Amino acid sequence: MWGDYPIFEERVTQYTEGTLNIDLIDNKTNRLLWEGIAVGRVNENTYDNLEAKINEAVALIFRHLEINK
Repeated sequence: MWGDYPIFEERVTQYTEGTLNIDLIDNKTNRLLWEGIAVGRVNENTYDNLEAKINEAVALIFRHLEINK
């Protein structure tokens, strides 16, 4: 074995990525006014109390909009 030989350890992690999009459309012109996006990991626990987790993500998207005004 070489004393200065680098040893690399590869780690592979698989997960499912979920995306939540919110599009605000002008009803008269049918044009996109604003789009908010949240991206996160989805696992088995995500489906427990799913509605609350979606509501939390929506709140975070709109909170980000308020901060960046």
